[in-house]
Amino acid sequence: MKKKDKENSKDDSPPTNRKRTRDQSEDEESCDDSNIDDEIDDEEDPRKDNDAVCNPQKDNRNDEKWMRMFEKLVAYKNQHNNTMVPQKYKKDPKLGPWVSRLRRAYRNDKLLPNRYALLNSIAFDWDGIKGKVVTDQMIWMNMFQKLVAYKNQHKTTFVPVKNDPKLGRWVNTQRLNYKNDLLHPGRFDLLNSIDFTWNGNNRYICMDY
Repeated sequence: MKKKDKENSKDDSPPTNRKRTRDQSEDEESCDDSNIDDEIDDEEDPRKDNDAVCNPQKDNRNDEKWMRMFEKLVAYKNQHNNTMVPQKYKKDPKLGPWVSRLRRAYRNDKLLPNRYALLNSIAFDWDGIKGKVVTDQMIWMNMFQKLVAYKNQHKTTFVPVKNDPKLGRWVNTQRLNYKNDLLHPGRFDLLNSIDFTWNGNNRYICMDY
């Protein structure tokens, strides 16, 4: 009996210790970014995720990898005239999943403002739905381009509603959204890039925001 009890004790104890050792090892390795894909890194805003940064050098590496993927997307756009990259794009299998992650981050409001602005600069399709002609972002960018043209001609972003009702109301809507903290950071950056004047008449608003 003593021999059997000794064998049972020997069998019961070590596995628990081994399991604890494995768990500890996994915890220690959970912050190790050595297994992160070389090209597809986390495009989401680290400020919205307390666990996003493991070391001070990771952000810089992520930025470099993100820009490499962005350049590949630009090349795809130049060749195909769209950003609808297939999930199984044979020439670059990583590009399609990366683009999908961008859209997901945008929908969850976790995309860095500077990256949002870069993607908008190439008319990125935020919906990713083939055949969908008009989206909120397309409408907004169309109005933004009209404002840029107006600014180039008149040297101001004050647009009288009587001169151009639609653009004037849209401009006032941007100011109102900014005042109420409803303006997306990426759109704020784009408007700032043309020295948009944030103080103005907010009497007229429109839904083409």
